Amino acid sequence: MRAETFFRAAEEKRGADGTATGWANTENSSNSSRDLLETPLHVATGTQHVGFRVNEEEFLLAVSCVREIIMVPTITFVPRATDAIEGILALRGEIMPVLNPRRMWGMPRGGVTPQSRVIIMHHELGGFGLVVDEITDFLSLEDDEIEDVPSNFFSQEFSVVDGVAKRGDRVRGVLGFERLVRLLPFTEEVVINDSEEG
Repeated sequence: MRAETFFRAAEEKRGADGTATGWANTENSSNSSRDLLETPLHVATGTQHVGFRVNEEEFLLAVSCVREIIMVPTITFVPRATDAIEGILALRGEIMPVLNPRRMWGMPRGGVTPQSRVIIMHHELGGFGLVVDEITDFLSLEDDEIEDVPSNFFSQEFSVVDGVAKRGDRVRGVLGFERLVRLLPFTEEVVINDSEEG
């Protein structure tokens, strides 16, 4: 199923904050919500992954890492942020950093299109987003379809890729959740300061 079909109904539904959710990873969705989103996730063995495109390259991310997928909202620039950080966004009152693979991988800047999405993930220290050019598909992969790669296999900018998935003639990099987290401005000092202020 193409992403255009998958998101068709969701693009017409916006929350109170003006964002539109394309997909939410929850087992508590009502039947009407599931029908609305036309979710392509079927019961299957293996690990579920979401496929996405950045520039001309395709990658995968485990669905277990994903909280939801939204249309691209306003992203605010952050001075002195690292190359991987596009900025910050506000989602239902939560402020979170947004990673931009184009920036971290030295690709052309590109622009936001109707197919662009932000994949929202959650870490114990807070939520964060990954802006991508397009959601391509959802699929289930068996363990033998994903090969680990040595830590020094890719150049430093591609260090977030910790596996390669092969299905037929199609080969895609699999991003590692913990490797993405290492790029975020989450520190123990921030957590301690927040707890002290509370």
